Amino acid sequence: MEWLLAVIAVAVLGLAAVAAAGGLGQLGPVRVDRPPLILPESDMTAEDLEGLRFLVVPRGYAMEQVDEVLARLQNQLRAASNCLVGPGSGIIDSTELGDRRNHDGSDETSHG
Repeated sequence: MEWLLAVIAVAVLGLAAVAAAGGLGQLGPVRVDRPPLILPESDMTAEDLEGLRFLVVPRGYAMEQVDEVLARLQNQLRAASNCLVGPGSGIIDSTELGDRRNHDGSDETSHG
């Protein structure tokens, strides 16, 4: 009887080791059952960001949704900064003003 229990124990341990090594088959592909994040086709506005809600998952927010929004905002901000740089952009640069600041950082035009 003892031999039979020992053989069964060895068989169970062997089967567990084979299963842990993936010998009994792999898990299927990950199935995403989350609704997609819906973003506007045009540039995102402050109102779009205010109304944005990410799905809450067991370890925080759905990472793929956060990554998608951050990548989109990065591209949008990069494009906006490329448009702002250059002549007639409306950005006032210290070289355009002739650098009116004194060496101590105060402005010559300030009163007081």
